[in-house]
Amino acid sequence: MRTLRRPLQLGCIAALLYAFACHAQSSAEIVERCIYDIGEFGAEAIDVCVKQDQAAEKVLRTYPPEAAPVIEACTKRAKAGGWVMIQRCVDRQLAVPPANR
Repeated sequence: MRTLRRPLQLGCIAALLYAFACHAQSSAEIVERCIYDIGEFGAEAIDVCVKQDQAAEKVLRTYPPEAAPVIEACTKRAKAGGWVMIQRCVDRQLAVPPANR
């Protein structure tokens, strides 16, 4: 039992570091996209864009595991529009009965 504890701890630490790195990369991508998309409208518009995208990304993480295929498909289609557009796509798809998806 003791010999398995160390690799398990290291695996958990690696997974947490990876999650934090993904989140940081995602936040940087959000800021970059907002600057390129609406930077001409000023810092306030960029701030609103970033906050909305971060909120949408956070909400998508709370969706049930059954929604994962829909989230993946919408991410591929709407990634250029940011997390807000991905969330709208997911919400529209989940509103459609599964037989019609």
